Amino acid sequence: MLSNFPQYILLTYILLFPVIIFFGLEPIKYVLFISLCMVSSICFLKKRKLVVWKCWTVLIIVSYLFIPLFLGIFNGFEKEVAQEGIAIFSFIAFVVVVFVLHDNGFINIIKIQNSISLMFYLYIFCEILLMLTYFQIGIPDFITDIMQKTYTRMRPETSVTGGFGGWLPRFNLPTDIFVSTLYLLYVKRNNGGNIFIWFVVLLFTILTFSRFRMASFLCISLLALSYSKFLVNLTLSKLIKIFVTLFIIYIMVLHFFIDLGIDFDTIYYVLDMRINGSDAVGSDMIREFQLEVLLQNILENPLLGIGLGGYDPICLRSYENKWMYELGYLMLTMQIGIVGLILSYFNFFVYFVRKTYINASKDMWITISVAYGMWFVEAGLQGALAVGSNLGLLVVCIYFLTAKIKNV
Repeated sequence: MLSNFPQYILLTYILLFPVIIFFGLEPIKYVLFISLCMVSSICFLKKRKLVVWKCWTVLIIVSYLFIPLFLGIFNGFEKEVAQEGIAIFSFIAFVVVVFVLHDNGFINIIKIQNSISLMFYLYIFCEILLMLTYFQIGIPDFITDIMQKTYTRMRPETSVTGGFGGWLPRFNLPTDIFVSTLYLLYVKRNNGGNIFIWFVVLLFTILTFSRFRMASFLCISLLALSYSKFLVNLTLSKLIKIFVTLFIIYIMVLHFFIDLGIDFDTIYYVLDMRINGSDAVGSDMIREFQLEVLLQNILENPLLGIGLGGYDPICLRSYENKWMYELGYLMLTMQIGIVGLILSYFNFFVYFVRKTYINASKDMWITISVAYGMWFVEAGLQGALAVGSNLGLLVVCIYFLTAKIKNV
């Protein structure tokens, strides 16, 4: 039936998302999204009834954002308006379309939950493939070439020929927030999960060299321990088996890195440099300079901002995306003003976060709080997490993986 097509397209979008991200197939993502919008419209027209749309708050958001959009064009940020506008409007549009389909009964909650769970496993697989590609272990050359081009384009220090400090790769992309969030939801739904998944996520988290992500992983690991029955059913024999297993894994990883000419002293040195050393100081100094420049621009245009896509030429994070800064909330405040930040951005999240809590059981509330808490804190430190076009899927994942089936 035609009414099932929107769900099939959404399921395809979810399942292909890790492949799209890791292999640089963004055009497929937009084709699927446009197809979802078109097929959904046809389904609603065929039903010939009033569309149930509970997301009325989004009307305020979308209508207000046209003010900073035209303001950005008026101030000469035409290219940047297009870049940031596509990111923000595609983010909002994806969430709205999915929830309109949900409110009108086009979505089967169990199928969506299963597809998101499978997406998590595919993400883990792609992470393993990425690490094997970097170290050139049993990966065909054509896959290596594809992933090298993808990561060189997205972030030079993540290319398979580069590295962090000359020793180790740094796999750090804005979409890595999916790993942390989906792993958090995974351990809740699977009573703590298993040690192999934990180890893969741990290794990849370390290779991001992100201080916040490492701290988040520690928090998630403690929650995973509390979700499991590990402490309740712990016996001496189980404890011995766990220590033996971890020791074997440690020896295998140590041997793996030694074969590649990388010892653990190098890893510890790079981590220490990232957390306490010169690289950490450098990152902090960049953010401090951005803080000074962005605050100055905010004080000059506090209410309406300087317009969507706005930037200050004396402080640029990227020449390709001049509007993007590390400090996400200050970046948005400078561009859409205090009025826009409250009326649009926060209004959007308050609505959908509240909707997520309402449709979840109380035992999920801590998980939801941690998931959104990690995102909101990191978005303040990483601008790509505040306006990225892929983040609409993250809102959908948190909602559906925590929702009570009887409420959906």
